[in-house]
Amino acid sequence: MALPLPTLNALWRTTPIDDRDAIRSYADAPATEVNLHRLTVAMNLMAEASPAAVAKVKRWIDEIEDLESIWADKVASGTAHLGNAEEYEGPVPGTTPTRDQQLKRADVVEWDTNLLRVRYRSGAGGAATEGAVLAARVNELKGQVLTAVGFDGGHSGARIIRS
Repeated sequence: MALPLPTLNALWRTTPIDDRDAIRSYADAPATEVNLHRLTVAMNLMAEASPAAVAKVKRWIDEIEDLESIWADKVASGTAHLGNAEEYEGPVPGTTPTRDQQLKRADVVEWDTNLLRVRYRSGAGGAATEGAVLAARVNELKGQVLTAVGFDGGHSGARIIRS
């Protein structure tokens, strides 16, 4: 028997960000009628009880979206690994040196290739890497959203998975 899906309170967004689907995904819950019904009821109860809490949860969702977008852009541009390295030495990120720029010596003419290279050292340990810091913040925010709304996706405890 299909549960009728209640109308979502107007305080929540459906575009450009679908708050209900975002929260459902944070709980790692399948998009079943039962889960969507339970989540919609929880979201509506929150909206009726505290519009200010809804605004705060939406800001957290926006921050999660922003952080995940930043990381996706780094992955797409090929620079994500740089934030995960304790030490990096190589071409300046975002540059592709030409063959002529890579030459150190040609007959008696010499190019200074040091301008095309960079070396830096970041914090020690895997938890200090950019990817780990971003993932920790995203997971913290997802936990806050799930706790605030009171939805665990039917799990005994909310499972947070980095998307």
